[in-house]
Amino acid sequence: MTSKAFLRKKRRTRGSVLIVMMWLVLALCGLVLVFAQSVKSSATAEAYRESDLDAEMTAMSAIEYVKAKLDSTGGDAEELSDESFDAVAAGKGIFWVLNIPRDGSDEMAYGPTDEAGLLNINSASREMLLKLPGMTEELASSIIDWRDEDSEVSSNGAENEYYQLLSDGYQCKNADFENIEEILLVRGGSEDVLFGTDKNRNGMSDDSEADATGDEDVAATRTLNGNYFYHLITVSSYEKATTSEGTDKINVNDTYSTDLSNLIKEAVSSDSRYYRILENIRSGGTYDNLLQFYYTSGLKLEEMESIEDKLIATETTSSSGSSSSTSEETVTGLININTAPEAVLLCLPGLEQNDVDKIVNKRDSTEEEETGIVWITEVLDQEKAEAIGTYITSKSYCFSADIVAVSSDGRAYRRLKAVFDMNDGSAKLLSCQDLTHLGWPLSWQILQQLRTGTDPSDIATAGRFGE
Repeated sequence: MTSKAFLRKKRRTRGSVLIVMMWLVLALCGLVLVFAQSVKSSATAEAYRESDLDAEMTAMSAIEYVKAKLDSTGGDAEELSDESFDAVAAGKGIFWVLNIPRDGSDEMAYGPTDEAGLLNINSASREMLLKLPGMTEELASSIIDWRDEDSEVSSNGAENEYYQLLSDGYQCKNADFENIEEILLVRGGSEDVLFGTDKNRNGMSDDSEADATGDEDVAATRTLNGNYFYHLITVSSYEKATTSEGTDKINVNDTYSTDLSNLIKEAVSSDSRYYRILENIRSGGTYDNLLQFYYTSGLKLEEMESIEDKLIATETTSSSGSSSSTSEETVTGLININTAPEAVLLCLPGLEQNDVDKIVNKRDSTEEEETGIVWITEVLDQEKAEAIGTYITSKSYCFSADIVAVSSDGRAYRRLKAVFDMNDGSAKLLSCQDLTHLGWPLSWQILQQLRTGTDPSDIATAGRFGE
């Protein structure tokens, strides 16, 4: 081999080695980049997992916080103030307890929701259901058929024959509703009828929801005034048929009960009136509710108020002279006339807007919350008062909390609906429903501020729904 040929071969060999080395360097750079990206992705994923855990733990803390507040206030609506449920710091997050507007207000309120202030779809009559905004005859009848135990189809209603012929057929439940979303399974039920445009169920018209209506009037306001009723109904209102001290109530239909006679004697100062009242009670027949009993008895308002908590009107088969034991009974769906919004009061039998206005004006003008239902006789005539007496109460024992919890960095949030029962004196968690899938219900500015490092303590004054 000549020297020239040898040099050419050597240069070719060096060139090949250089190319191989370049490829190796590129490969190593690629591996480094892939590894760096993998590390970054893992770090980001870990950060989001940590934020997600923070949001979840904050939501759990919120449940305990609400329980403690209910216990300390006894469920008194006046003491469950907005401020104590607005942007509360807990651990590594913040939470709110939303109380959506039910009176047409465009301001978000905060705090637990009184379930007795809503219409219970497990006990409401067809006529009461029909008074809900947006309710149809078909849906009202189908709600009754869905929850009753028989298989008889009511007018415009539906039983197994209808549901089994659907493409994804199923059985008619013939039992109580477990949550309000169950209405979507009922004939005539739909998201438009139940939720209207309020898809995230915050009671406000968010920009995307307002735009979807195509109605400039709706888009111009944060208040939802459409025909929808999810915010007015419940499945979680009931109370035990016992006194505030937890003792058995006396049945006014046991008219010869010694307990009833003694109670009347304590309330009435005059012996002559005492005997006259007993005679009135025993000649009055069967009482459907305490307001019927009150009008028949001849008791004065203050006298009835002093004993009302110890009385109940139920059917009885007990013998003469015995007292009625009601300790094992519960009453479902009574509406609290002290807290129910106008739209729910309008669902009560026979009431018109003028009657509801009188009730609202009376309770707003009273400094302290009424402890009974007899005060309603001061604003309604006897016929209307007796007509609603079976459906009303002045007490609340079930509350729900619409909890929105977010991590302090704004990366993750949780939304839960927790229901609490206070019938035994302290708040107990009945159920907890995950609503995170509905989306963020407050202003997106809150998340943006948290993600850019805003101190969580400053979030309390941040905008709620504005952009």
